[in-house]
Amino acid sequence: MSGRILIVDDVATNRMLLSLLLSKAFYDVDEAGDGHAALEIARRTRPDVALVDVMMPGMNGYELCRAMKSDPELADIPVVMVTALGAQDDRLTALAAGADDFLTKPVRELALFARLRSLLRMKAMTDELRLRDDTMRQLLDSPPPALIMPTPGARVLSVTSDANGAMLKDILASRLDVRIETVTTAKEAFLSAAASPPEALLVDSVGFADFTNAFTTALRQRPETRGAALLTLVAADDLKTAADSLDAGANDYLMYPLDPAELTARLRTQLRYKAYADQLRAQVSDGLRQAVTDPLTGLRNRRYLDAHLARIAARAVDDDSPLCLMAFDLDRFKSVNDRHGHAAGDAVLRQFAQRLLDNTRGVDLVARIGGEEFVVAMPEASLNHARIAAERVRKAVETPGFDIGGQLLDVTVSVGVAEFIGHADTPEALMERADAALYASKNAGRNRVTLAAA
Repeated sequence: MSGRILIVDDVATNRMLLSLLLSKAFYDVDEAGDGHAALEIARRTRPDVALVDVMMPGMNGYELCRAMKSDPELADIPVVMVTALGAQDDRLTALAAGADDFLTKPVRELALFARLRSLLRMKAMTDELRLRDDTMRQLLDSPPPALIMPTPGARVLSVTSDANGAMLKDILASRLDVRIETVTTAKEAFLSAAASPPEALLVDSVGFADFTNAFTTALRQRPETRGAALLTLVAADDLKTAADSLDAGANDYLMYPLDPAELTARLRTQLRYKAYADQLRAQVSDGLRQAVTDPLTGLRNRRYLDAHLARIAARAVDDDSPLCLMAFDLDRFKSVNDRHGHAAGDAVLRQFAQRLLDNTRGVDLVARIGGEEFVVAMPEASLNHARIAAERVRKAVETPGFDIGGQLLDVTVSVGVAEFIGHADTPEALMERADAALYASKNAGRNRVTLAAA
């Protein structure tokens, strides 16, 4: 997996050796000799991962990591500390600063490349979500998301032995706001996750008798655990199992004997990434909904109609199936706003939208295209079926009246109906014929249905 790696080290020889190692594995490499240069390069080149030495003059690695994680433009770049320091306090300081991992020199290739592959997968997923979110925010002019704290009461599923499960619960329950459940078999893990998807999984390669990398892969493939944070617990110095678990889909690993503070820090970091990814997905989903939905009525908008009508027209041609379009315009709607106010007009539009939905099929596309104008596209409907549906809507609008603050207001609607005529037709021409039929209804006295000429 290729990617751009930023190496930050004040010793040129260290940078050269690490750069050579990464270049042989086909990574693109940038180098910086101090923290300030690293920030400048990171903003310019947007690396996928930063490998940062701790002991540097001016701005040390911890300070650089904190600076990157506090910068909205750089916060999503994974940071791995690479240093000769190996004390547990140094690891905890790095994790507290926001680092994703801590590798000691001399760096072992197996650990380095497995970690890079894992971080690059995560970064690629996050970048795609951010790109979609950026597009939605440009359309909707909404603020960007921030890296947030873990969801309170996050559900953590530990797959281990009963004894180790009790130990994990003792470690985490007093340090993190999480709910921990222990399961001891693969079947129990799958059933529990299906019943209530967890935010995080702790998979214990030592205590879990059924542990295999295939199990980790299966967790990543199941919809209820695909997006969960996944940490593997491995035996001391078992780098192969650690590396294999990262390649199988784990986000992180921790070696026995477990340090409570490090386990807490690593799980908290992964829960934060999980919450951030969930926030991005939710904003993309909500943005897509807003981009294609009329905010007043909840119906599809003109943008969605134009795109989807072209698709169902193409399908009608391919399947040689009927397609009809109904165009609606509320009669004398301006007088409703003038006499009763815009709030009353909005109430009428919302109620009309509901009557449209109540009197059309679920397969029909119902859209508000502007003001008091609405359209319904009816796939698999003949002109006669569309006429009957249009009359049904017209009668549902005419009686009973529309409730505006306890007062019933009489409203009518004019309708034009057009039929798609196959290969020689276009969605634009279909819309024009339906509009022409609608205006014919208006000119003929309103409150009526008119069929378009073929």
